[in-house]
Amino acid sequence: HGDHSFAYSTDAGEVSLYTTLQTTDMSKEAFVKANESLHSYRFRYQDIFYDEQQQDKFIKGIAKIYIKEGQYLTVHFSYPAKDFEAKKEIHGILRSIYTIG
Repeated sequence: HGDHSFAYSTDAGEVSLYTTLQTTDMSKEAFVKANESLHSYRFRYQDIFYDEQQQDKFIKGIAKIYIKEGQYLTVHFSYPAKDFEAKKEIHGILRSIYTIG
């Protein structure tokens, strides 16, 4: 899955995260405006927008980070809904993503 991936198993199920590089015609300002209704973290002047939903016994989500003109990174993630340590780990990663554009 994706360009880079990370996964491990827990008693409650698999925790996974993978990234893909996407293209866009949007400027950074337009990208921020289009995603500002999502949850977000801010790290080193970058906005990390994300949405997550429960599907059966898992939380599945996608985060988006604008990299540079014409590109953004998506981070797809999944973790067991009742595994609070996995949630903490995934959100720790999302909270600290930094890209050099």
